[in-house]
Amino acid sequence: MRLVSKILVTLGIFAGVVSSVTLTSCGPQEEAHTHTFAEEWTSDDTHHWHAATCEHSGERDSYAEHTWDSGEVTTPEGCETDGVMTYTCTTCDATKTETINATGHSWDDGKITTPATCLEPGVKTYTCTVCETTRTEPIDATGHSYSEEWTTNETYHWHEATCEHSDEISGKAEHSYNADGVCVCGYRAIPEETLPTTLNELMQEGNEKYQAVVVKTLNDHLLEDMLYNTVGKYNINSVQIEQWEVVDSDKNGIIDCIKLHFFYDNAIISMLYRIACVEPKTEITLQDLLTENPDAAKLDEAFDRGTPYVNGAKYFTEYAFGYNPTIQEMRKRLLNAVNEKLANDGIILAVGRNTRSFIIRDDESTEDTTLGKARRIVVMNLAENGYEEIAIIIQEALTDNDDTKLIENLNADKYKVISAAKRGKFTDVLLKADTSENGIR
Repeated sequence: MRLVSKILVTLGIFAGVVSSVTLTSCGPQEEAHTHTFAEEWTSDDTHHWHAATCEHSGERDSYAEHTWDSGEVTTPEGCETDGVMTYTCTTCDATKTETINATGHSWDDGKITTPATCLEPGVKTYTCTVCETTRTEPIDATGHSYSEEWTTNETYHWHEATCEHSDEISGKAEHSYNADGVCVCGYRAIPEETLPTTLNELMQEGNEKYQAVVVKTLNDHLLEDMLYNTVGKYNINSVQIEQWEVVDSDKNGIIDCIKLHFFYDNAIISMLYRIACVEPKTEITLQDLLTENPDAAKLDEAFDRGTPYVNGAKYFTEYAFGYNPTIQEMRKRLLNAVNEKLANDGIILAVGRNTRSFIIRDDESTEDTTLGKARRIVVMNLAENGYEEIAIIIQEALTDNDDTKLIENLNADKYKVISAAKRGKFTDVLLKADTSENGIR
């Protein structure tokens, strides 16, 4: 039985071999197909590949995602316009772009292109520091400006405008007096016999007689000390008193400083002009200067310089200059020409009718890199309420150096300002120092 089974299995295997051989073709074998692909890359937004060039167009070779580089700005962004960043695939050179947002303007601090006035708004213009585009903002009108000081008459007080609209006023009201008879504006409803208590009251219209009393007191009790302590020994006939200047900084009637403006002929060099000052040793008030019979001992103590000048009144010279009257008269034409030229050129203030002018320095020739041989002139203009000093050099003539030639060169702009105009104002109460009666002991 086992033998029969083995025979049947062997036959089955043989039959399978025969059958397999029978199914195999006896003719020529067909070769396998090989796809061909383009050398160029084909891509979409995300991938790249080599497309088939054979009939099997759906086939792709080296299919992969793009590998993007770090990008390059191909269109720079502006203040108001977007830019473009372009990325390139490092394999197939395909590109994609992204938007770079506009930066916005970077404005400077702006400058006033139209100043505001009392009534009209102004304009402030800002400029972009990148593209120079401009924008503007309005500046509010300033409104009228008014003095802090009161202006008064017998009935009212008010603040006057300090702007160009001089007819405008602010805070006008009738006087309202306290128990001492003084209004908030400082106006005093005083009987005729009552003395002024402040310098402001002293200088009001109608108080000229009180002003004269103060001048007489100063002439009698301070003038000699002021002259001696600032110029030393002097010949009174060589002194020309101009005015007293009384300083009350806090406007409370207490005197801080007294100044004397005067000319002095020293008969050696020139005529000198000085503003001499004294700060009292002890407190004195306007009342001490206003009485017809002042307390001489009190004033003497206040103006005592002390021995040896310790803990005493402080005397000093605030300003001084000198000039030669003879040269002054000889060079009047040059002086007038200098003032006129510098005023027209906007370098000094115009010289008024009551202004006195002096040549206080007239140096020898000097060499200037631009003008060559030049002459230095220093001019002082003295007005009732202040002074102005200016120094210039003027090109000299090569052969004939008279004032006519100097004036000619000056008007031809052959000059230089070598020291900017120095100005001083007499801003306190000014009293003409009349010494005609009992002025000097």
